[in-house]
Amino acid sequence: MKKRIYLTAVLLVLILTSCSNSNINMVKDYVDELNPSLSLGEVFESYEYFTKTEWKEDTGKRGIKYVEFKGYYSDKKRNKEAIIKIQFPINKNEDNFNIGFEGIKDLSNKETEFENFNTIFFKQGDLIRCIYQNRPVIGLSFYEQQQLIGDMQQ
Repeated sequence: MKKRIYLTAVLLVLILTSCSNSNINMVKDYVDELNPSLSLGEVFESYEYFTKTEWKEDTGKRGIKYVEFKGYYSDKKRNKEAIIKIQFPINKNEDNFNIGFEGIKDLSNKETEFENFNTIFFKQGDLIRCIYQNRPVIGLSFYEQQQLIGDMQQ
């Protein structure tokens, strides 16, 4: 009897875990034309400026599910430490997603909240493009920002 209860509990945990990770896996497994040889998860996990990465699924105030990625950013050359957060809202059919909020929290200033990354660059998705290109994104001079934007628009 104890063995049956234990096996049932293990099976239930496995089922619940696999269901809850399906949206995370969908986002992590996505392959973009920016680099068709790597999935989004592989690109984020191998980005040289992330010392740690986290993925979670959550539901927003309006009931919209989203996958949230957090990358702990470290650029010793520019002496910058930050957390980068990107949210991917999941559509109702749970078969696709979009790019939602892209934000940065500077860890040198404990008072700041996440700032929208789009205030630095021109359009949504540029943060992800920088990560795909394995380029730094924080602490760039104005000239470096303009050069990076120009390179991405080509």
